[in-house]
Amino acid sequence: MLRRVVAAVLVAPLAGLIAVVPSPAEAAGSTGGGCKGRNCVPAPPGDDGGAGASSGGGSITVQVSGTAVRGGGEQVEVPASSVRAHPVCWYGFVATGAEYASWWDEGRFDELMRRLPEEDHFEPYPGYAEHREDTEGGWWSPRCSSEHWPDGDWDGFFDYTSRYFDTHSAVYVVPGEVPPEADVPPEVLAEIAYEQMELPVGRLAWNPMRAGDGATVVGVDTWVWVEDALESVSVTASVSTGTWARVDASLAGLSVQAAGSHGAQCVGAGTPWSESADPAGACRLWFDRSSANQPVKPGYSVPTATMTAEARWTASWVSSLDPTPRELTGQSVEASAEVPVAEIQSLVTASG
Repeated sequence: MLRRVVAAVLVAPLAGLIAVVPSPAEAAGSTGGGCKGRNCVPAPPGDDGGAGASSGGGSITVQVSGTAVRGGGEQVEVPASSVRAHPVCWYGFVATGAEYASWWDEGRFDELMRRLPEEDHFEPYPGYAEHREDTEGGWWSPRCSSEHWPDGDWDGFFDYTSRYFDTHSAVYVVPGEVPPEADVPPEVLAEIAYEQMELPVGRLAWNPMRAGDGATVVGVDTWVWVEDALESVSVTASVSTGTWARVDASLAGLSVQAAGSHGAQCVGAGTPWSESADPAGACRLWFDRSSANQPVKPGYSVPTATMTAEARWTASWVSSLDPTPRELTGQSVEASAEVPVAEIQSLVTASG
């Protein structure tokens, strides 16, 4: 597969692998690969394929929208937005009908085909002779660039460009019409959806929470939970061609730390305290000393322990081209709160 689509040249050390080709056959000519069929025709030797003109237009509008679900099943909308993204594959201008016919008739492809294995020989664009007098319309053909492909996923890039070249042939565009619209692959849309996904922690709550200063107590279970926590978020990024990718993220758990406590690893967003709540699923801290030795933070009148909750989210994505979920690297977001920790003194006396 690699040999087939890599017409690739490194245009700059950091610019990415560029396969800016009028058709897959140019890639075959560069690497000895195997593009076959009537539409696998490279630009003539010495021609740049009209790289300055393309159907990509530099970038494409991507619509982003989504939903989220709070604990208890309440569904809320994620505000819609739009971003601009660069296509990975698009159509680029090759030549006018007259120019292309002249190149073919003058044998400018002959030398290239003599260097190719016989099974890789190609034919001219279908119907090229019908446009041999045209000087205003022109031939457009597919090309691809890795510059805007997700970093490191070379196998995915080659798979996508191979499919693109298999399903996109050179076309003739008459004056007044436009070339085929560029597309953004699902892999890039998934990356956009993930980047646009804002995963909140919410507001930390705890119990005991003493009236007046909100203090918890040394030596008892302190329940911690996230009020109005979101349990899942789904964000979809789509383009006008109908291609879309959806990222689904779920809150996996909390990692809670606080000065003077042993910390806790908890499932989900924790269980809100109530007299009837099941303690089995609660997120509980145990403070073994008060916050008296902690500094008084700005805005507080008593010493507090800083409690930090790191929410761990797992994520996967599906697309219009593949319903099989693919895992994404999880995200973590943090929230914090200042918690006074009191120590209750008791006096025990003996009778009799």
